[in-house]
Amino acid sequence: MCNTWTELFREIDIVDLRNEIIEQFSPMWEANDRGHRREHFSAVEKCGHWINEQMGLGFDPKLIVFMAWFHDLFAWDRNNHQEISALWILNTEHPLITSYLNKDERELGAGSWGGPYRDWE
Repeated sequence: MCNTWTELFREIDIVDLRNEIIEQFSPMWEANDRGHRREHFSAVEKCGHWINEQMGLGFDPKLIVFMAWFHDLFAWDRNNHQEISALWILNTEHPLITSYLNKDERELGAGSWGGPYRDWE
């Protein structure tokens, strides 16, 4: 069991995963409004890891990374960008997504962003 974020990141190569996401998807973020670019995604990821640790939620750090960096993938339109991002994460065949996330993880992420995927309402 890992006791610190540093140990956790080393164990599952979170840094490498994050860098791979940034390398492959940062050109897409340039179309987003200025509030939904790399700095925002990084802050969301840090917050997600902190909440997960502080509340003892037990979410896989890999899932937090993906959800932080993809929840606003299509934020060039603030009306429905999270719904579009949810539909994309559910349906994409992008190899980075399909190699790291299974169907249940993709559905959990899409549901956490809102829209018709939340089953707790």
